[in-house]
Amino acid sequence: MSYEGNDSRIALPLFTAALAGLLGTGCGSKEKEKIVEVSAPLAGTVTSTSVEKSLTLASFTTLCETRGGVVQTHASCAGANTCAGVSFHTGSGKLSEHTCKGANSCGGMSCVVLPDDRGLTGAQMLEGSPEASMDDSQPQCSFCHGEGKTSFVLPIAPGADAAAAIAAFNAKSDAALIGAIAFGIHGVKDGTAYANMPGFYKIYSLAEMKRLVTHLRSLPLETKEWRATP
Repeated sequence: MSYEGNDSRIALPLFTAALAGLLGTGCGSKEKEKIVEVSAPLAGTVTSTSVEKSLTLASFTTLCETRGGVVQTHASCAGANTCAGVSFHTGSGKLSEHTCKGANSCGGMSCVVLPDDRGLTGAQMLEGSPEASMDDSQPQCSFCHGEGKTSFVLPIAPGADAAAAIAAFNAKSDAALIGAIAFGIHGVKDGTAYANMPGFYKIYSLAEMKRLVTHLRSLPLETKEWRATP
């Protein structure tokens, strides 16, 4: 069983086998239960499960990248994962492949599998090529961050320290920037919710996100204040 619609992405049994090798566990491990396959999976279902209690964030991240995905952690119950992929429950060690969002139980992590790589360059994504548009017309990155030909525009809150914002951006890891590209930027400040950037996990591949980050690192930064309007 491969991930739906993409033969290049490995199935959970292979994913779990790779984890076993990575973690040094084998078929005789007491911590690893037999994989249960569900025949003829329906849309929006868990398609296979296993148990791997030795799984760590680092090993899960490594294996997630073999699927071309990014890791999303979640501490809540009632299904908080973003989309189809693989989810891990830290309490029971249950590893599940599923075809829908909201399939995790309580705290753990999920591998969000991204689209296929179309070969877009970092410059194409930032400058707003037709292939990297939000709705076939509106450029995605350049709409807020400039066209990227001479610099990368970093939106900051009104009155924020520009130098501190630039230093904070430069200090972010590549993983942090990829996470922001994939899942967006949002939160709550002083009781007011904000959503400053949408997530593009349905649009860009992991390779494209990495190329975009590399391109951003090559450009000088400038800041621009954003202002909330009624």
